Amino acid sequence: MTDQPARVTPAEISALLDHARQLAPDTPLDEQIAYHQRKASLLSRVAADLDTAEAHVVAAGNAFAAASGAGIKDLMARMGHDSERAAIIYLHEMRGADRAITRAIDAHVDAERERHDDDRPAR
Repeated sequence: MTDQPARVTPAEISALLDHARQLAPDTPLDEQIAYHQRKASLLSRVAADLDTAEAHVVAAGNAFAAASGAGIKDLMARMGHDSERAAIIYLHEMRGADRAITRAIDAHVDAERERHDDDRPAR
């Protein structure tokens, strides 16, 4: 299958024009074309939104799989990836590594602040 646009024959164009004239004989053809272009644009945006929604569902499924304790190779197989990169990101995020690292950094910064506050002379 190719990604080339479909070719429309002159006979198909003629049939389409005849059909348009029969459906709305009082509406100029350019107005009919503009209407269908707007409709196609709307359908295109709806399709894009569905693609985005599907991506979120897939991401949620991958996150749940990572949270379940699946290993990196299992996640890669489930996600259909040959690279470990995406699986590592899900595992890292779902196992709370980011939160644990952040808490450790916060604790270190707080301890350093307290230590420096204790070293300041009283006013």
